[in-house]
Parts: sequence; C-alpha cells; structure tokens
Amino acid sequence: MCADDNIFENSKCALSEKQIESVFYLNSDDFRPIPQKPRLRFDSEQVPQPEHDTVEIELASQFYAWLGSLNEMEAKEGSETVADLSMHFAQQESYCMSIIDKTDEILSKLCQLKERYLSVSEKTNNLHETCESLLRKQTDLTEKATQIETFLQYFTVLSSIEAKLSARSIIISPDRLEPVLESIDSSIAFLEQHRSFKDSEAYLARLNTCLNTALLTVKEGVKNAIRRVVMEIVELGDAIVPENSFILLYGRFRSQASRIRSLMQLLESRADTSQKYRDVITECQMYYLTKREALVIPVAQASIADLTSKYSRDHCELFRTTVSFMLHMCEDEISLFRRFFEPQETPASNHAQKDSIPLTSMLSNLCYCVYDALRPFLIHINHIEILTELCDLLVNEFLDDQINAKSRVDLAVFENMCQSLLADVRQRLIFRADVYIKSQIHDYEPSAGDLAYPEKLEMIEQIASSLQHSTENETHSNGAQLKEQEQKEARPMTSTSSTDFHGMWYPTVRRTLVCISSLSRCLDTESFQGLAQNCLSACIQSLITAQRHIKERKTASDGQLFFVKHLLILREQTTPFNVEFRVRETSLDFTSIKSAAYQALPKLGSGLFDFSRANTLLRLLLLEGPTVVDTDVDSRRQLDRHLKIACEEFISSAVAALTSDLPAVDKAETVVRLESRHALGPPDQLKDAVSAALHLLSANQMKSASPNSLVAIRRKLTLYLGNPNTVAIMMRPVETGVVQSWRKVAKIITEHYSQEEQMVIACPTESQIRLFFHA
Repeated sequence: MCADDNIFENSKCALSEKQIESVFYLNSDDFRPIPQKPRLRFDSEQVPQPEHDTVEIELASQFYAWLGSLNEMEAKEGSETVADLSMHFAQQESYCMSIIDKTDEILSKLCQLKERYLSVSEKTNNLHETCESLLRKQTDLTEKATQIETFLQYFTVLSSIEAKLSARSIIISPDRLEPVLESIDSSIAFLEQHRSFKDSEAYLARLNTCLNTALLTVKEGVKNAIRRVVMEIVELGDAIVPENSFILLYGRFRSQASRIRSLMQLLESRADTSQKYRDVITECQMYYLTKREALVIPVAQASIADLTSKYSRDHCELFRTTVSFMLHMCEDEISLFRRFFEPQETPASNHAQKDSIPLTSMLSNLCYCVYDALRPFLIHINHIEILTELCDLLVNEFLDDQINAKSRVDLAVFENMCQSLLADVRQRLIFRADVYIKSQIHDYEPSAGDLAYPEKLEMIEQIASSLQHSTENETHSNGAQLKEQEQKEARPMTSTSSTDFHGMWYPTVRRTLVCISSLSRCLDTESFQGLAQNCLSACIQSLITAQRHIKERKTASDGQLFFVKHLLILREQTTPFNVEFRVRETSLDFTSIKSAAYQALPKLGSGLFDFSRANTLLRLLLLEGPTVVDTDVDSRRQLDRHLKIACEEFISSAVAALTSDLPAVDKAETVVRLESRHALGPPDQLKDAVSAALHLLSANQMKSASPNSLVAIRRKLTLYLGNPNTVAIMMRPVETGVVQSWRKVAKIITEHYSQEEQMVIACPTESQIRLFFHA
C-alpha cells in the first residue's frame, strides 16, 4: 500500500521538515561547491607528503603549474567523492524503499488479522454469553428442583411420623422420640411460614395433631414414672419414719431421675419454639410437685411436731433446730427438683419466670409448716432476752450466713419465711419491751437494799481496800519491783472501784442499759429510737423517785449525789449508741375551742336552734377545731437538764453548808445601810463565827469532822463519783461560791471594823481560803 505511492507524499510514511530538507540538499548538485582556490591549512592541518611527491618550486611559473595540478587533483578527487556519496545514498534509498514496502505489506496483513480477530472475538463472546445463559437456566432449574424436593419432604414426612406415633408398641425413649419431634417442629415451622402453599393448612393441622400425640406420650411417660415411685412409697405406709425418710423420699425418686430427666430435656430444649412445650413442662412440674408435696408435708409436720415437743422449754434451740431442719429440707427439695427439671436461673423470656412459680408455691407451703408451728410458741414468750436471742439467731445464722453463702434464687422462699418470723419476733419484742419499761423501770418499787446509799458504796470501798492490802502482802514475797508495779495497777482501781461495779448500779439503770443494748442490735433505727427514748425517760423518773426516798432516809446531798452518779452513768453508757433519743409526739390542743366557747356562751340567747350564720354555737362547732401540736421529746436533753439541776442544787447546798457559820451577808448589808459600825455584830461574836467557819474548812480527821465540813463533802463526792476529774469539776464551783461568801464578809469587816477589831476577828484572806480546797 505504501510502495505504490511516493513515500514523500504518503501520509503513513511522512517525514519531518528537517528530514525532507536534508534529502533535498542531498539530491541537489550544488550542495557542496568545489573550491576554486586552495584552502590555507594550519599547522595542525598539514598533511605530510611523501618524499617522492615533494616538488621544488623556484619560479612563479612552477608555482602556477603546481597550483593548477593541485586544482585538477582536488576537482578530480571531489567528483569521485560526490559520485561515491551519490551511489551510497541511492543504495540507502533503495534499501529504505524496500523496507517501506515490506512495512506496508506487514501493516496490510496486520489490518487483515485485526479484522479477523475482531470477528472471531465477537463470535466467541456471543458463544460465552449463550453458554452462561444456558448455565444460569440450568442452575435455576436445579435449585428449583432441589427446593421442590426439600419442600416435598415436609409434606411426605407426615406419613412416616403418623406411622411411628400410631404404633401400638411404641417405646418411649429419647433416641426414638427426638427425630420425631425434630421432624414435627421443622415441618410446622415451614408450613407456618408458607401458608400460601396448597394443602398447607390441612398438613399443618395434621402435624399439630402429631405434636400433641408426641407430647402426650412424653407427658404420660413422665407421669407414669413418678406415679410408680409414689405408689412404692405409699405402699410402705407407717414404715416411713424420720430416720429413713431421706432414703425413701429422696433415694427412690433419684433412682428414676435419669430416665425422666432425659425425657424432659427433649421438651426443655424446644421450650422456645412453641407454647405447647412450655405447657407440658409446666404440667409435668405441677404433677411432680403435687405428688412431692403430698408426700413431704406430712413427714415434715411430723418431724416438726417431734422437735417442738422435744424443745418446748428451750425456745432458742427450738427455733434453731426447726429452721435448720426446714433449710436442709428446702435444699434437698431444690436439689431433687433440679435432677428432674432444668433450673431457670437467668430467665430469657417472660415464661421463664412462670416456670419457678410451682416450685415456689410448693416450698412456700413447706416452709410455712415451720412458721405455723413456731408462731404459737412465739406469742407466749415474755422475756426480752429470749426474743433478742431469737432475733440474733434468725439474722446471723440463717438470713446472713446461709442465704449469702448459698446465693440461690430458689431459697428466696425460705428467706421470706425467716423474714416473717423475724418480723413477728421484733413485733413481740417491741410489745414486751414496752411492757418491761413500764413495769420494771417506770413503776419499779425499790427495796431497802436498793436505797442503801452510801452504805453500799462504803462496803464496796472496804472490799476494794482489803483486796489491795492482800495484793500488797503478796508483792512483799515477790520482790520490790513487782510490788511497785502492782501498786501502780491497784491505785486507780481503789479510786474507781465503788463506781466500776455494775452490780452496785441502781436496778433501773442496769435494766435500762441492758434493754437498750439488746434492742439496738435487733430493731430498726426508727423503732429503736422510740423505745430507747421511752426507756431513758422511764429510767430518769425512777431515779427521781429513788432520789426522793434517799433524801428522806439520809440527807439531801446523798440523794443529789445518787442522782448525779446515775445520770452520769446513763450519759456515758448511752453515748456509743449513735442514735438520737428523740421522738415526735402529736397531740390535739383544744384551747382555741375552749376560748371560743367561753366567748360564744353569752351570745347564744334565743337563737340556739337557728340554722343560720347568726347561730354562734353552730359557727363554733363548724368553724372552730382543735389544733394539731407536734412536740419533740428528747430524753438526752432531759437527762442533761436534770443533771444540771442536780449539780446546781448540790453545789448550792455544799456552799451553804460550808458557809453556814458565817453571818448573813444580806442582813449585814441592810445594817450597813442603817448604821456604819459593827454591821456583822460584835467583834468577839464575829470572831467565834469566823473560827467555826474555818473549822469546817480545815478539819482533817474524818471521825471528828462535821458532816458539813469540806473534808466530809469531798469524801462524799469521791465515794459517789469515784473519778478524781469529776470530783474536781464538782468542787470548782463549790470553791468559787465559798470564796465569794468569804470575800463579801472580808469586805464588810474591812470597811466597818477598826484595825484592832480586825486583828481580833482574824478573818482569813481569799488566798488562804483557796488553800483549804487545794491542800
């Protein structure tokens, strides 16, 4: 195709402009003109001439001749060179033209091949598409055939299922029933999803009938197995005693557990697929639990009756043994139930919670055998100590330890029974505590020994002193070092021994603290606060009564110190109870009605029966009403208030006793206003009064000291209170009061008596008076 045309005009063989220009120059004759004159050569261009070509030029003619020969030679050589080049380029041109011809030929053949390739490729693609279409159709047909065959299996399997279930000698075993149930379930699930198929409703009804038949077969097999075990146990009759009840009631059932469990697993594994399975499982459980309840409850009641008759006098042991018996029985029932049926620990649906209802009902009936047996004993318990022990027993041994250790959801029934018992015990405890507070604390009638103060404290002090002396005698034989150590330990004991013995406390104080301590660990905070406040108030009232009797029997200071001593004990012992001894009491105030009635009576007149606004009595009844008053009763504040009053009374009486011999300062101040000399009396008489008053402060011997002396008062404080710090606190205001009285007397003596009279009176200074208190 390219060989027929000029290669310079052919577009497929086009040359660039530079290439065309080169070819044009090569074809032109005057491309390289022949030089007319010899070109000068430089030294580097000198060509060595052979020796025989050397020409000697001597004349100008010789030079021109030589020059001409050179021109001829150059022209000749140039023409030869041009001819050679022309020949060479012609050969190259012919060679290029041949290549171009071959290239055109090759290109034409390639074009033909391309056309043939495109044709073949198109035909091949069409063939592939046709094959793929045929393969897809074949695959679709195969799938449809397989699907039709699969669908037909759900219909054709019905006849085999009916034949197996209608057989007379059907064997109830999991291996034979499992494929039947699997086929029924899969067929029913398929037909329910494809109700549009022809005859699907008819086949679905027949499959449901087969399912009911299969479930009835399994249910009857389970019931028959349970019924046989029950009949074996019933035939034994009176042979069932508490000693062999576990073997008979549990061993016989456990022997059939594996067979029944294998049948129940068939149903439990399919419980999520159909409600019928769940209904049959529930029915089997109900049948099992009904039979178990009929067998177990009479045995449990008989065992509980034996325990109640055995421990009828020991209530704590009765509660412990019967509740423990029921706990073990519940655990055995739960364990046996789980051998037959699957436990529902984490319910995945709503029906899982319903599965535990039959077992819960059976355990509840079983547990309340204990509750019904123990409640008659509970309502006849009158001792608070027994009731508190029962509370501790139920909480610590059963509710906290057992339930938390087992952590089983099924034991919630047992826990509810224990909670009911605990609630009844607490209710009984609250009632008996209220009765105890009223009868044994508030209405307590003290005996002569209870009021023997300070004789009881002196006796205790003598006992402690004798113990100290015996200890000191033993230390003499063991060495001086041991003696010092024992003395250090015995010294604080002798100072507080009279107050440390709990047996020397007033009975109502001891009972109050024991009652509060017992109630604190058994009752809730609200109930405990009310009872504790009531108990503390009753105790304070009993102490007030005892104080009055001791004042009548001994002295006022003995009654006051007795009251202070026990109030301090109450405050110290009730501090660890981190509750408020306060209750809110609600009452009705009829003061407004009373006032309105007094105002309305004069206005009644003749309009008493007039039903109008003018009737004052009617307005009083309809508009006026009682006022609700809330009052906070705080026993701890009441205790502090009584303690403060008692301390102030004792301090006042002690100051009055220590300054009883001093002249009356109030009367002296009146005399001072009337006359200026001897306001406190004559100097000799005043000297005797001052000496007598100083004697009360300075007496050191207990036998010779007056009951109103400083030593006797300090001795009595130490005897009652015991603690040196408390004694010092009580003596400080006494000292202040005495010093103030002496200060007033000294002031009057200084202002209204002469120096000589002051020396005769010999009134001590304030610092001297204070020395008596710190000696």
